[in-house]
Amino acid sequence: MLDWIKMNFDQLLKAYSPFKPEVHPEVDSAQKHTIEWATRFQIIENDVTYDRFYNENSAWLAGRTFIDAGLEELCIAGDWCSWLFLFDDQCDNQDLGRQPDKLRKILDAFIDILEQDRKVTLKNGSPFEASLSDFWERARAKATHHWIERYRNSLIEYFHALHWESKNRKQKKYPSVKSYIQHRIHSGAVYTVIDLADVVENLSFSQEVLNDPTFNRLRYLANVISCWFNDVLSYEKEKSHNDYHNLVLTLENEKNIPVEEAITEAIRIHDQDVEEFIQLEKKIPSFGTQMDDHIGKYLSVLRSWIRGHVDWSFNDTSRFTIYK
Repeated sequence: MLDWIKMNFDQLLKAYSPFKPEVHPEVDSAQKHTIEWATRFQIIENDVTYDRFYNENSAWLAGRTFIDAGLEELCIAGDWCSWLFLFDDQCDNQDLGRQPDKLRKILDAFIDILEQDRKVTLKNGSPFEASLSDFWERARAKATHHWIERYRNSLIEYFHALHWESKNRKQKKYPSVKSYIQHRIHSGAVYTVIDLADVVENLSFSQEVLNDPTFNRLRYLANVISCWFNDVLSYEKEKSHNDYHNLVLTLENEKNIPVEEAITEAIRIHDQDVEEFIQLEKKIPSFGTQMDDHIGKYLSVLRSWIRGHVDWSFNDTSRFTIYK
């Protein structure tokens, strides 16, 4: 399977890259900040973790997404990307992702921080609790009440999806393709990144916009497009870990088809969603001059996220070194 991907690398890269590549001019400063931040909160456990984290360049993912952010705001987004990757590694490397009861207690503590706006430090909480508390405090300070409620719910949905995956792993249970897709929009944590746009790029949306089906469909498509791309790249890793939460793996299992066919189908789904995104952008209704300006900037963030996730994966990070 890996040989198949390498042979078709140029085709995959072309299919996954319909938008203009960009990067924030101060991304190196944000990356330096996030290394200092993660070290200060002790979510980098040892030299091995530090070396891996250093080369993952997690803040570059934020830098490829939020092109027009101020440096302080970019650092908030970069720190959140770092938190997500480091906690994901914690689940993988310490097998936490296969212990739903233990994971549930940790996630409940995270949710309590969000629901109570609780201040946690290294003196009264774990490194991941303290760093989450710091991120949440900094983000809330720049946000509206409505965004805080909406974003809090996205974070909690993400934590619930992690627990769902953990229960499946313990039971060695393959999810159906339908169930996997329903949960993937939360387990990938994409909404928790792209919806930082309100804070990072100073955007706000009326309830009318937030309820608009076209606006929400575009958010959904930007989410799943990056998830399907990630699933193709991470297939080998997840299969070797007996982790069934991957579009290619679920297609392969449910349809009883060879991996090459499953990959081709995953790419077809991805490309179909990209084309729908491109066409749907043209159909979003007008909500007035100011709101239309904010929507335009948000759509720019979504395009940067879709393309930036590809460029970060192939060019910036060591997280997918097998494809270098």
